[in-house]
Amino acid sequence: MIFAFTAVAFLIAVFGWMLFGDRLAPGEPASKFEEMAQKVEISFDDLRDNGVNVDEPVVWNYTFVHRDYPQLGRFIAHMRTRGYDVAEVNEANDGDTGIVDYEVRLQVREQHTPETFARKIGELRDLAAKWHLDHFDGWYPEGSAARGEVSH
Repeated sequence: MIFAFTAVAFLIAVFGWMLFGDRLAPGEPASKFEEMAQKVEISFDDLRDNGVNVDEPVVWNYTFVHRDYPQLGRFIAHMRTRGYDVAEVNEANDGDTGIVDYEVRLQVREQHTPETFARKIGELRDLAAKWHLDHFDGWYPEGSAARGEVSH
């Protein structure tokens, strides 16, 4: 009897979860990608409000930081073959430890939707990991005052 009761309770729990437990609230993203695309859409709206026409091709700036300059140089050479221009390379000394990081800002003219830009951000993060860079530091369109990744 206890076995039958336990089996019925288990089936109710499983089917209840299948029917009701995996529902998304209206507007809730179904994945990390969709969440990023929603954040990018908000950022694009903010950029439009600040006079940046993100609906046309824009020169996008992407920054990467790494401590090992020769490795960063190899990464830069690779990115040049993919059509990126090097806008600048800077030393970033934190002042406290004396450790120097190098920051490279790459540029490329592209047109994006929130979805294609969210995909681009994911690709650049993956590329930084593949090249063992310390991190992908962010993005901003040329001509905008804001610098950094999605802040929403």
